[in-house]
Amino acid sequence: MRLVVQRVLNATLTSQGKTVSKIENGLMVLCGITHTDSEVDIDNLVPKLLGLKLWDLKEKAWSGNVVDMGYQILFVS
Repeated sequence: MRLVVQRVLNATLTSQGKTVSKIENGLMVLCGITHTDSEVDIDNLVPKLLGLKLWDLKEKAWSGNVVDMGYQILFVS
C-alpha cells in the first residue's frame, strides 16, 4: 500500500460528472492498494497520516499535525 499526500486549499472528487466528495483546507491522499495489502497495513498507515507534521506557510515553521490543525482529508483509492 502506498500513499501520495498533497496539501490542498480545496479539492473535489468527481465521477461521471457528479461531485462525490469535496474538502476545503486539508490533504488529498491518493492510495494505491494491491492484493497483498491487509487491514494491518491500514492500521499502520492511518496513525502515520494523522500524525504527519506539516509546514505552516504563514508561520514559516513546522506546525502541528493533521488533527491539531483541523485539516480535512479527501482519500481516493
